[in-house]
Amino acid sequence: MTIIDNEMLWRQFGAAIDMLSDALRDCPDELWEKSLWEDQPDQWVATGFSAF
Repeated sequence: MTIIDNEMLWRQFGAAIDMLSDALRDCPDELWEKSLWEDQPDQWVATGFSAF
């Protein structure tokens, strides 16, 4: 017997993928284009990165 049961691991992975799918599907359309923050001149990420 192994410490990690592969079947259990795959079930949990499948459940996590299903939850991600549900979250993406349930997200309102207007949020997909909305910026999460305003771009700053000295930000460390690319301009426009705050929007999906």
